Amino acid sequence: MTIASNHFGKLQNAGGRRSRPGRPRRANRRWAACLLTASLLAPTLWWSTAAEAQSGEGWSRIDTNHFTIFSQVSDDVGRQVGADLERLHQTLDVMTGAPRVELPVPTYFYIFRSEEELAPYRQSPPPPPTPRSVDIDLDLEHGMKIIGQKSSNAGYLVPHAYGTYAVVVGASDFVPTRYVYKQYLHQRLHESFPGLPYWFRQGVAEYFSSFTTEGDVAKIGRPSEEHKYWIRTRHTRPLIPAADFMAMGDADVSRGTDLEQGTYFRQAWATLHYLINRDGANAAELAAFVAATADGVPPVQAFQETYGLDLSALNAQVDAYLRQGRFRVLSMPIKKLSLLSLKFRSLPAPEAIYHLGDLLARAVPNRGIQAAAHFERALALDPNHGPAWAGLGELAENAGDVETAGRHYAKAVGLAPDHFVIQYLHGRRLLEALGGQRPADDAGEATLVRAIEALTRSVERRDEFGEAWAELAYAHGLAKEATDAGVVAIRRAMDFFPNRSDLALNLLLAHARRGERDEADALVERMRGGRFELAALNRASEVLLQMDYREAVGLVRRGDTDKAIELFGQVQARSQNPGLRATVAEQLKKLSIAGDYEAFFTLYNEAAAAINSGDTALATSLIDRIDSRYDQAWQKSQVERLRGYLAQR
Repeated sequence: MTIASNHFGKLQNAGGRRSRPGRPRRANRRWAACLLTASLLAPTLWWSTAAEAQSGEGWSRIDTNHFTIFSQVSDDVGRQVGADLERLHQTLDVMTGAPRVELPVPTYFYIFRSEEELAPYRQSPPPPPTPRSVDIDLDLEHGMKIIGQKSSNAGYLVPHAYGTYAVVVGASDFVPTRYVYKQYLHQRLHESFPGLPYWFRQGVAEYFSSFTTEGDVAKIGRPSEEHKYWIRTRHTRPLIPAADFMAMGDADVSRGTDLEQGTYFRQAWATLHYLINRDGANAAELAAFVAATADGVPPVQAFQETYGLDLSALNAQVDAYLRQGRFRVLSMPIKKLSLLSLKFRSLPAPEAIYHLGDLLARAVPNRGIQAAAHFERALALDPNHGPAWAGLGELAENAGDVETAGRHYAKAVGLAPDHFVIQYLHGRRLLEALGGQRPADDAGEATLVRAIEALTRSVERRDEFGEAWAELAYAHGLAKEATDAGVVAIRRAMDFFPNRSDLALNLLLAHARRGERDEADALVERMRGGRFELAALNRASEVLLQMDYREAVGLVRRGDTDKAIELFGQVQARSQNPGLRATVAEQLKKLSIAGDYEAFFTLYNEAAAAINSGDTALATSLIDRIDSRYDQAWQKSQVERLRGYLAQR
């Protein structure tokens, strides 16, 4: 019996592609069909000057341990941004404790040198000029919000299945680092620290956004001019009651007016500033609170246990802290600049144009036509540019042209075999050709092998690519046997997506197929203590019942029918799966018949022995017992035979 094939055998597939907010599942599938309409409208659209205007000249690339930066500003400024982002990454880890979840995809920063250069790559039309300029506060779930901060720069951040894309406008000698930092902090807190409440994420992002470095020391917590202005004028807008403030999520805040949202974000900053600096430095409590929420402790409970503060008095304490007018700036030692890994190179025009097209394809809605133009221009300059072929393949796939997509991916793999995203796209396309089913013939097996090989190359070239690990785990799940490599892939994927139910269920199925009951029980126990939905937990319970069923079948084969019947009964009582319940009922029926057969002939043989020994009284008693207990025709026939033997005695 194959446990996965009858009752709970459907391999769970999010395919590594449904986990990240903001990523359209098959965005822009009809970009090709809309070409004529878009062309007719282009003269009146705000981006019509466009994306065709970029020559690809003047771009550089800086790779650090955790970031890739594409920059149009001066080389020194680009390097400094990369170095400070790495130092911010280090400082956040020190302050909050080691992250529970690794970032599953690369983080890309695009630094444009002017608003004009950014214009073709905006997500929305630029705001009209106003007497008071605004900054943008970001939230991963709902994009950009204008909240009344004083700044002349803007940008956006978009999380995507294959990377997080952050865009900012700088100048030849300056980049608005506060905005860059806020983008990164939002993304990092959302991905790496599960369970954090919305107010805390906002407060940390605001608090750390003033991050600066002085030599080998980081400075954190300096109030911005906007914070100072709010402190002076906050009497016009009282603080939100603390209990309500902590209960609010993004949706609640988004429904407020700009002024109400501004109050919320400033209150988050002020509350966190107070918590870190009350009675001296309390940065250690920050890490304790993060750890508690990551362990599943409800945020309000974690807050009260960590800080020991009464919510009803919290706002008065925060207000008193603001009135005293002194705000401590934390100083922390950081890694020396000379020890940071910073790789700088100027980008050839085809590569720069490709990356701008990649930005359009994945971070700017409804811009597939412009993205395709970039990829085609890159190929016009360099016909052997593998990533550009892959970009066209992805656009074709999104448009539903899987045949063209497959050709482009295969060509891209041949030209750029070491590109981790290309190998991922190629492997994923091969898997989708199987239709989510285990291969039924040799051709299907060959396709699955090629998919596993491509996805393995992807993770070999970038171990931190969580989406590729998730897809590789799914591919191994389609194989005939549950292998060690498949279990390793699922566990590695869960390092990035610990609350993905499809991964947890597929790991459970792998344990079931391998007969690893202890591992399966331990996994289900962790799921019950985690953030999994009831449906996933119910499915997990059904997998354990499948394992119980298989164990009961083994007991029958070994002759231990009493234990088998007991275990079958437990499965039938607990399972909600009609198919499994019907199968168990059939097994119990067979065992019942077999049990009756065995008991009948036990009594029959005892009666025969009594007849042969001359004990007619015992023989008569046994025959009467058999006659009263069994009523099938063949059994009655055997009773009459016994009576005939007894009469002959």
